Amino acid sequence: KSWGHIAIDETQDLSPMELRVVSNRLADNSSISLTGDLAQATGTFFYRSWEGILEELGRNSNFTVRELTRSYRVPSSVIEYANQFLVASGIQVSGAIPFMDDVDSLNKVVAKSSGELLKVAIEIAQESLNAEQSVIVLAPESILDEIGRVVFLAQGKAQIRTMKPSEIKGLESDVVVIISPAQILEEMYPDQADIERPARMMYVMSTRSTRRLHILGMQTDELDDPLISYRMSSKQAIQPIPEINAQTT
Repeated sequence: KSWGHIAIDETQDLSPMELRVVSNRLADNSSISLTGDLAQATGTFFYRSWEGILEELGRNSNFTVRELTRSYRVPSSVIEYANQFLVASGIQVSGAIPFMDDVDSLNKVVAKSSGELLKVAIEIAQESLNAEQSVIVLAPESILDEIGRVVFLAQGKAQIRTMKPSEIKGLESDVVVIISPAQILEEMYPDQADIERPARMMYVMSTRSTRRLHILGMQTDELDDPLISYRMSSKQAIQPIPEINAQTT
């Protein structure tokens, strides 16, 4: 069968083969609508631009790209923090322009030891639950089980989930706690030759909170830019991250 119109969401996650399967279902006079966020493609294959996707579809002419740049979900300071990872990812999309602001929406906490790191994370999570705010805790796999054994006291409809970073895409929560982001990247990408996939993962993790983002680590540099700490641990050449120039189009 061929179809008159096909609409696809989360297009950034389709492989070239899957795009060709879609293309085979389109008649010559058919149309197609594609939506997605190229910066949130966390698989092994990714597209730097929409033109690359349309090329795989065989529909790289007579198309219009509408870019949505206004963020109504994530506070301004969190967006500004996340945009540095968008630039490092090499994806050809404009940085989000925040609509809302919230006092103390981005918090960086430096701990003196791994024990203190867990203690602070647990305190933040419980305080958020007490305020009836749901929490997602992202941490290296090596300490996820330890956090999972903690008994939290939830209030009202607030919930808490401890998750692997690979499970977070598409989700959101009032509060997100990221523990040791550089270590997370080291565990996920131990032999990564480039910085683009880790950068996209940091972008995804950083844009899941709608009220508060807490980033916990044992060094200030790691919290300011986890990619630098990750590259140093991976013995990769450190390249300066260019400034972002967010524009509406």
